[in-house]
Amino acid sequence: MADKLNLKGWVKNTAEGDVEIVASGKENDIYKFIEWCKRGSRRAVVTEIIVTQKEAVSFNEFSVRR
Repeated sequence: MADKLNLKGWVKNTAEGDVEIVASGKENDIYKFIEWCKRGSRRAVVTEIIVTQKEAVSFNEFSVRR
């Protein structure tokens, strides 16, 4: 979804079983992404979302971190 919305940043699974995402892009696209994250992919079980705003960081792409 991040690629579809032309967002840049990264996503990773944490040791605690959470998903951490840092994303940048157009404000409206960020809001669309947050709404999508509330549902997640077909196999996802979303129980809570915490959104925080940070200073803008420049990324070249959206990647999966391990």
